[in-house]
Amino acid sequence: MALTNTFRTLLRSTLTGSVGASDVTATINETINNALDTVATDSLYSVTGTLAGGGTNEHGLVGVVSDPLGNAVSFAKVMLVFFRNNGAASMTIGGATNIPLMADASDRLNIAAGGTFLYIDETGIAVDAGGVGTADLITVTGTATQTYDLIVVGSSS
Repeated sequence: MALTNTFRTLLRSTLTGSVGASDVTATINETINNALDTVATDSLYSVTGTLAGGGTNEHGLVGVVSDPLGNAVSFAKVMLVFFRNNGAASMTIGGATNIPLMADASDRLNIAAGGTFLYIDETGIAVDAGGVGTADLITVTGTATQTYDLIVVGSSS
């Protein structure tokens, strides 16, 4: 079984206006090419989760989740976290003893309705295998009944 990754992001912003008698255009083009295509990854977790009435879901990344082929996955490092809020209300990720996406257990990242969050680190964030059920979690908390997409890419060593 092999896992290959290709990820590209392009941001193109164009601002037009007038300065005195001149029309002016300012353009920003940024491309992110740290595509994880040269990094050794072998672990993939993908889920569309549902939160009932403002509930909380905890996604344990050590021996609890399965990849899309049904194989058990145990992350030692996380290189990419993609989160999309499909709901009509905000939700948070964080707020527990999570993998160190946040500075500490009190940190939460608010994702507005329809919003997305993307984290990429080619070196990888270490997952505490000894903290099964605690320091291997990505915690999602809702404010209503809503759904989200979560994708995690990493390595087992």
